[in-house]
Amino acid sequence: MDSRIWRTPAAVAAIRRHPTVGNRLAASGSGRWLCRLLPVAALSAIVVVDVILDQRAWPLEINAPLDWTGHLLTAALLLVVLPRLARGKIWPWALIGSVAIDIDHMPLYTFAPGFEVGGRPPTHSLLTVLILGTVAVVIPAARMPFAGLALGVCLHVVRDVATGPGVPLLWPLHGSTVRVSYAAYLAVLVAAVGVGTWRIFRGTVTAAPHP
Repeated sequence: MDSRIWRTPAAVAAIRRHPTVGNRLAASGSGRWLCRLLPVAALSAIVVVDVILDQRAWPLEINAPLDWTGHLLTAALLLVVLPRLARGKIWPWALIGSVAIDIDHMPLYTFAPGFEVGGRPPTHSLLTVLILGTVAVVIPAARMPFAGLALGVCLHVVRDVATGPGVPLLWPLHGSTVRVSYAAYLAVLVAAVGVGTWRIFRGTVTAAPHP
């Protein structure tokens, strides 16, 4: 819903008749300013998470939740930037996919220590996106969740190509990993923060999560 609707007389009257925490927050000036600061807060949290991760080799019980937080915030920032038609109603599934792909690490940590290409599972590749996208096309009833999961894997890769050993994007066609600088990753996020903040100021962010 367009945030400008809160400024209409009818909406203000409805809020006064049926006040809720969400309505009061959206209608208040402080609530609008809080929403405008969310993209910057998300970027700051990502940087803090990565600074903590770089301090030492954390045990998996600490490393995984921290990294998942970074993935979720990255996905949320980029989802806000995407056109409304691109994210539609699939954004919850995209957020799930941005973290759920890491389940493919389980064989690596348990019964198949060799299940990796350049340090990450081979399923961290465009092949997984292709499979999920194919299911979305072939099975109309499953289109929304599988399209969202495919998008989520793409958003997951945006962070992974800049952290750790990189990603085997073209596996099994090519076994090399793709790696970009962390500065490039930050530049993408800064651009996303700029676009997201502008959209929130304009009141044009709809059908997408605030990071």
